[in-house]
Amino acid sequence: MDANLWLKPALAVINDDFQIDIMGNADGRQLKSAENLYQEVSVNNEAMISFLPKAGLKASCPVQCNTSLIDYDGKVAGYQPSMYVEKDTSNECYQAIMDLTKSLIEGCRTNEEKARAIHKWVSQHIKYGTSVGIGDEIDQIYQVYEERSAHCMGYSYLTGLMLYMADIPNGNVVSLGHMWNIALLDGKWVMIDSAWNMFDFSYNDAKHGKIKMICFGDGNLCLVIDDPKDGVKLAGVGSHILNRDDVVKVVIPDYVTQILSGSMSHCKNLKEVTIGSGVDAVIGQILFQSNEIQKLFIPPNVKIIEDDAFKGSGIKIICGYSDIEAQAYAEKHHYLFENIEANPSGGESEKEVHLKILSITETEKGIEVKWNHIEGITEYILFYKDPSVYYSQTVTTKDSTSCMIPYKQFQAGRVYEFYVVAFYDNKCMFESETAQYSVTMENKTGFTGTSIMGNIIPRQKGFTVKWKQQETADGYQIQYSVSSKFIGKTAVTEMRKYLRRL
Repeated sequence: MDANLWLKPALAVINDDFQIDIMGNADGRQLKSAENLYQEVSVNNEAMISFLPKAGLKASCPVQCNTSLIDYDGKVAGYQPSMYVEKDTSNECYQAIMDLTKSLIEGCRTNEEKARAIHKWVSQHIKYGTSVGIGDEIDQIYQVYEERSAHCMGYSYLTGLMLYMADIPNGNVVSLGHMWNIALLDGKWVMIDSAWNMFDFSYNDAKHGKIKMICFGDGNLCLVIDDPKDGVKLAGVGSHILNRDDVVKVVIPDYVTQILSGSMSHCKNLKEVTIGSGVDAVIGQILFQSNEIQKLFIPPNVKIIEDDAFKGSGIKIICGYSDIEAQAYAEKHHYLFENIEANPSGGESEKEVHLKILSITETEKGIEVKWNHIEGITEYILFYKDPSVYYSQTVTTKDSTSCMIPYKQFQAGRVYEFYVVAFYDNKCMFESETAQYSVTMENKTGFTGTSIMGNIIPRQKGFTVKWKQQETADGYQIQYSVSSKFIGKTAVTEMRKYLRRL
């Protein structure tokens, strides 16, 4: 077994009194007799392997899940896995391994024959000795190939990469201080240990011992089985947690039972997530800084959603069925909830929701701004500004998707910027893009003088006033006051075009 475990700094140690697991936590139990230990290994290993899917799995690059997230109780809360992906497949070393793999599997009729050919070459050409191959970049695998030397981890990752090149789904298996491969060969999961030159051995092989973890990929998904009670967990997507810009869509298969913390974090361009029918728990903060995704459908099979699940993400709307966990979570954490029963076209179609300014027009009374309606929003705030000054703001209610701003707030000939922010229970949910508008005030009601015709004639109920008609006038106003200079309180009476008279 390896003296240096793949997971550092926690070393796997078996001493005379205690067994320390792969995460470095002493479980405090006395080692059991060989017979009891074998029974425990048998039950554990069979259960772990039973969760591996046997159909529909896509071959993927090797997955390394060697960095764990530990909660305050010392339990594993999640992983930050890496997938050994080569984005530049013209790389000289990648091409050399690819050419080697093609030559090895040429003439093979089944996946088992291909796997045996790959296993044989790695076992015979890589010597066991140095710790080459420890790291989270594909260069570590290249180093194993070029140096022809590695510990068990290097054997496992090189074998896994070559199996991937042969289009064979596979994963890495970790026990107490050792690592090897498991591959899906013609409908059966087969153990492959290139370091110890063993092929298709028992799941419960005493030499390999109790399985602590199985890491495997499915397309761009990094998956982990680390507890026989929990099933398959989504641990990550893409090549690395800080290199996920190419992840736009994530489809979580039905065989996955849990989504772990950090699994889809830092996906800057992620816009759509589909949660499979087998997922029953969302553990921890899964979408941190994945800001493009706004809407998520949570199926009724999800029974546990931890409080910070979508914190720090772009999620605004939770879709689901009424009276299930999705609605309770949305209400508790102030997300908009979209009831799929009331809107059957919603759900997994995941149409994006955007707040947009639809129009900016000048009217007689001022500048009117209109925007689209978003269901459930409790308040909109319209911001507008002359670019040279700070923003002003106008607040409207959820029943209004327009706002009239009087002309006195503007100057003709200037360009102003407008944008709208939508709130749900004081939580900012959406923000529109900034729209610019050049104010002309051509529709503003203006005042020009006209001549009073004749005398102002007193009548029993008031006065008769006649004035000269103006062809361009839209209406008329009469100002009158007890002061000859119109100083002080002035009453205004408005008359429209149809009241024009001489």
